[in-house]
Amino acid sequence: MFLLIGGILLVSQAAIYWYFILNPDNPQARRLAQNWAQVLALGSQIGSQKAIPLPNAAAIEFRPASRIHGVPPSSPLYRNALHFLHGMGWPAARLAENRQQKILWLIASPPRGIAIGIPPPEPSSPLPPWVRLGGIVMLSLIGAFLTVRQLTLPLSRLISGVMAARETEHPVVLPVSGPADLRRLAVHLNNALQDLDELWKEREMLLLGVSHDLRTPLTRMRMLAEFLPREDAAIRTDMITNLREMDQIIHQFLDYARSGSGSGEDSVTLDLGSWLKAFAERQGPGTVLDLPPGPAILLKTGPVSLGRILQNLVDNARRHGTPPVLVSLDRAKDGVRISVRDAGPGIDPEILVRLGTPFAFAGQGGGTGLGLATVQRILRRLGGRISFRNFPGKGLEARIFLPFPEEAGQRATPPGQL
Repeated sequence: MFLLIGGILLVSQAAIYWYFILNPDNPQARRLAQNWAQVLALGSQIGSQKAIPLPNAAAIEFRPASRIHGVPPSSPLYRNALHFLHGMGWPAARLAENRQQKILWLIASPPRGIAIGIPPPEPSSPLPPWVRLGGIVMLSLIGAFLTVRQLTLPLSRLISGVMAARETEHPVVLPVSGPADLRRLAVHLNNALQDLDELWKEREMLLLGVSHDLRTPLTRMRMLAEFLPREDAAIRTDMITNLREMDQIIHQFLDYARSGSGSGEDSVTLDLGSWLKAFAERQGPGTVLDLPPGPAILLKTGPVSLGRILQNLVDNARRHGTPPVLVSLDRAKDGVRISVRDAGPGIDPEILVRLGTPFAFAGQGGGTGLGLATVQRILRRLGGRISFRNFPGKGLEARIFLPFPEEAGQRATPPGQL
């Protein structure tokens, strides 16, 4: 928009310059030619006098044309005026400009005759035309920039607000400012975002309520299964196994529903090396930890949320991959990277693009397809992100990135606390 407005202004200024300066038929050149014709007519009547004083302290001089020294004027205005003068009954007239003496000589019939010297027209500005044109164009571009900025700045704020709404699951209120159309758009977007937030809350409440209410009959069924006769031991074992699996599924539904909120957890400063060492010890011998040398890496984050993320990733690596599970820590430019990698055969590259989609792999490996979706929701709340890399024959790596906050806390969580 800025380039379009600037281009239109530039073309308009060039058109004005052409019409008033370069155009052979411009009115200013015609008026100048009329004045010169009057001067030549006057000179033909008073050719004997050497000078005629003028009111502005200048004078009209008369000299033989053979003694005139000057160059043809370079101004397009003078050339156009001379063209008009030729059509006013002075076809042989020519001009000579003496720039040192600041005199413009009109010669009616060269090389003989009388040359009439007149002071050249005073320029409207002491600056050359190209400087004036450049100044006009520069001011026009500045005006175009300010105009476009006034229009696009509210739109930029609106875009930033929409992007912020995508990165968080908390309600975001977009700024209502700018032209009327943008204000109406912002109001409608705010209403849409509020409706979406209410829809998400209703869905989470429904999911929480159904999952919570199902646990009571499942508990009763499990207790009844424990009292089955001994001759039905196989049926009892099968029922208890299925009930436990159903309880795990309900637990994953509840975990996913709760992952959208911070649950009131305070962010504290963790010594990630010590914290991950305690986490790996609780996972058993199938988990290997790789820590970088050097000073401790501190990160202010929610320890419970971080524990839920890593536990989901480690459980997925055990369920779908091959032990051992390698957990590694690395310092990034503006945050930290924690990787969880198994030693399995890897997965199909076409499946990588669907990782993290809710229910995309439900029923595969005994899961519901909500583990990685839960991880992504928690990471979005923490301002982090996750990526996956496939190593054929060497396993799948899930790499999470957590940024350093602007202000690090001073309170650290003990390594064993999750």
